[in-house]
Amino acid sequence: KNIVLDRSWISDVVYTIDNPAKHKPWPINLSEIGVLTIHSILVHCDSDRALSNAVTRGEDKVNTKDRHDRIRELYDNVMCMIGAYGECSVIRYDYSDDNAYDNLCKFIEERLNEDGV
Repeated sequence: KNIVLDRSWISDVVYTIDNPAKHKPWPINLSEIGVLTIHSILVHCDSDRALSNAVTRGEDKVNTKDRHDRIRELYDNVMCMIGAYGECSVIRYDYSDDNAYDNLCKFIEERLNEDGV
């Protein structure tokens, strides 16, 4: 089956690393994340417009350039670790790129074909 999940569990990891005193420790370790993501396709949405979009929608956790850069770096690091230690495919999707959607669809289709789906 194909299952689509939002990034909430990855956000939990990122925000726990960022401020462990404020967030409860995540009850899973990186090796278990690797098992959970076997044969997964993780789409890492990112854009240089992310900060302005966050400010426009009234985001309270990421509303300054320094804060945005810190969280963006943590997302990059967490996605790299998951990609390196898990058996999954990770693609960065820059939603401000006009060709990004087509490239994303092609990437997903290629990965599904590799798995015989």
